[in-house]
Amino acid sequence: PFSSGKVDALSTLAALASVSLRNSDLRDAQRNFFSHMTDLIVTALDAHLLHQNGHGNRVAQYANRVGRELDLDDRCLQRLHFAALLHDIGMLKIERALLTNTKACEKHPQLGGRMLERIRLWEDVAPIVLHHHEWFDGTGYPEQLKGDAVPLEARIISVCEAFDVMISSSSYKLAMDVSEATQELSDCASTQFDPEIVETFKNLVERGVIEPTTV
Repeated sequence: PFSSGKVDALSTLAALASVSLRNSDLRDAQRNFFSHMTDLIVTALDAHLLHQNGHGNRVAQYANRVGRELDLDDRCLQRLHFAALLHDIGMLKIERALLTNTKACEKHPQLGGRMLERIRLWEDVAPIVLHHHEWFDGTGYPEQLKGDAVPLEARIISVCEAFDVMISSSSYKLAMDVSEATQELSDCASTQFDPEIVETFKNLVERGVIEPTTV
């Protein structure tokens, strides 16, 4: 049988091995944890925004395809993915009774940005969420940024979100068909949207790389 000294020594070695394992796997474990946390938040957001079930996931799917077409690196793609999933997280801070109030809802980018900037692994997502309602011509909100001053990922999400909203039905509007929605994107290129991203998005739809999901 092992002596108490040997047991203590083995326990110490096991503890050291555990610490080493935890350190080597820490980044992957953190990413896994935050991935699951993101899924929980997206589910809560879907429940809060009754007329937009699955919106965040669809925007993320479209955005990922646009990002790959633009040859974004892996770090940018990961940032884009999480920002797209969480772009409306600030809506959780707005009472459901106020979700049809435009002025109240315009606060959600700032609310979401503040929520995310406090969490280290999401802090680089915060500026994207903050600026996803800026317009390319500088007339959007909350800070009236213009052109390339708007983060690229935010410009991508702006196009993808608008498209998903247009082809989705709700209690207050009928869904557009895909051709109507892509035409609307073109009509708003250089004002609301980055024209390069609009053209990239339309090209992906035409090639079948983006397959719109209507609800």
